[in-house]
Amino acid sequence: MKASFYQYTYKNLCKILEENQLSTSGASLLYNWHYKQKQITLCTHNLAVKTQHFLKKHFNFDLPQIISVHESNDNTVKFLIQMNDGLSVETPNSFSK
Repeated sequence: MKASFYQYTYKNLCKILEENQLSTSGASLLYNWHYKQKQITLCTHNLAVKTQHFLKKHFNFDLPQIISVHESNDNTVKFLIQMNDGLSVETPNSFSK
């Protein structure tokens, strides 16, 4: 099973790239693309082809899936989210009116 890209910190990703003789500048491009620009497809712009192949082979860029949403009277919303490993987690979120 491929590792989720989203489980790694910027520092961890730099280390992984470096250990595989890939440019660590790719980490900046990836973080900007996925976290700041909120893109879900693999970043290919200005990213070395060798790095692109490595990422496709070793990383999964899928986001967790929302299975259900439950809203209560106190404006609490609970999300049941299925992670990529098949396990599910429930997370509450409170919204103010």
